Amino acid sequence: MRGEDGTYSINGDELATLITGGEVWWLLPDGSTITTVERTPPEPNALYLMSRSQPWIDQWGGDWQRACDEQLNPALRANAHVLPSEES
Repeated sequence: MRGEDGTYSINGDELATLITGGEVWWLLPDGSTITTVERTPPEPNALYLMSRSQPWIDQWGGDWQRACDEQLNPALRANAHVLPSEES
């Protein structure tokens, strides 16, 4: 999702949807997420999040919000300078 201040984050429900989707996970400039079968961007400026990894999924024991809080969202914040904007 994309906050009012323009920052990106992913919540547990969004991650659960990614996990049940395709093999490659993306963040779109509007803050929505999408999955694809191949690592071909679904649209210009889509940000590659990660590819589905069963060991990575298993380590969280179904606690998707913790996965977001401890790993995904800190990575998004740390890489804010490369995140897409709706203008680009």
